[in-house]
Amino acid sequence: HDQDAMFVLGPGHGFPALQANLFLEGTLGHFDQSMQPNLAGIRKLCREFSWPYGFPSHSNPETPGVILEGGELGYALSTSYGAAMDNPNLLVACLIGDGEAETGPTAGAWHLNKLFNPRKDGVVLPILHLNGYKISAPTVFGRMSNYELMTLFSGYGYEPRIVDATKEGVDPHDEMAAALEWAHALVAEIRASSDKIAPRMPMIVMRTLKGWTGPKEVEGNKIEGNCLAHQTVLSEAKSDPEQLKILNHWLKSYKFNELFSELTGFGDFVGDILPDTPEKRLGMSKHAHGGDGVYKSLILPNINDFAEDAETPGTIGSSSMRRAGAYLAEVFRQNADNKNFRFMSPDETYSNKLDEIFQATSRSWQWPIMSWDKDLSQDGRVMEMLSEHNMQGLMQGYVLTGRHAMFASYEAFLQVVSSMVDQYAK
Repeated sequence: HDQDAMFVLGPGHGFPALQANLFLEGTLGHFDQSMQPNLAGIRKLCREFSWPYGFPSHSNPETPGVILEGGELGYALSTSYGAAMDNPNLLVACLIGDGEAETGPTAGAWHLNKLFNPRKDGVVLPILHLNGYKISAPTVFGRMSNYELMTLFSGYGYEPRIVDATKEGVDPHDEMAAALEWAHALVAEIRASSDKIAPRMPMIVMRTLKGWTGPKEVEGNKIEGNCLAHQTVLSEAKSDPEQLKILNHWLKSYKFNELFSELTGFGDFVGDILPDTPEKRLGMSKHAHGGDGVYKSLILPNINDFAEDAETPGTIGSSSMRRAGAYLAEVFRQNADNKNFRFMSPDETYSNKLDEIFQATSRSWQWPIMSWDKDLSQDGRVMEMLSEHNMQGLMQGYVLTGRHAMFASYEAFLQVVSSMVDQYAK
């Protein structure tokens, strides 16, 4: 479909899968000549993973196409919505693990669809990946029935579809491909529809076994489909002949010799599925790389035009926050054509005395608007939800894809915000 797309990976430990795809599509080799898709590149990819001065264990700012680290847990979906705002041609596929889905930030982020205009903004396709387990226990979502999942996400305002790779007789790859085609067609139908209230955008619930295709059992313990598949499965393979045998059987099961030749490299099966235009590949999205293709400087009015004379002691003016509101309203007016400025506010715009902003724009709202509601419209540029977590996630996605935003809070809640900054920096 020649779709302009980004991928946001929520599960931090899923990074090897992302890095492997960046390697296969040639993006890593584009930026690092030693990472060509040949035997030497494979050797470096494997030996330097999660190794000092090599590659980290999680997505990171050096990874092409990445705007989320993943290990924060909770911000994948809100970051994806932030990236898609004001990018009408962009699809952001967001993979959310069932561990991350238990976090408070993600619980709130499902409702960002109520603030998001799929005709003026881009499209976020949430993919909830249920492998059933966290580090040492089952996940809440993993133990829910398909009926419970369908009714839950339907109630959240999505059109869910389940892809179940654990069912016998089902080709999970065909099922997933069909689900993606269904999602693409549904988005096109919604965008063409005259019904503009509460659009039910697609989402996918994907069930797989934890440790899928790995060892079934080690030393009498169930591995595939259990929490023991987390992290290192065969920790004694270097010294235990039985574990080494299991490791050999596991790795040989992928029949790598049929996929790769030292002389000819990978077969055409890789090249045939890659977009002809390099910029359309997973790690080459202009929205993740920034620069002239997506960035425009913010036009700022002269701040002196909004100042009040306070030279006389005891002067009572309109308050610094009132003046800030007037200034921000003008910022919205001067950047209206560029559509590159948003205001994030957890229900604080009025109480922070910044409401003059609403003379220039309104709050974004896609669900029904009543006749008595104030400052709501489908095209509003103020994002309000009573969740500092999701306002910060929206801002991260928006700013890291080349735009500008302001996030307002106040003293009592700034500790929440500063803790999120620490979490992001970790």
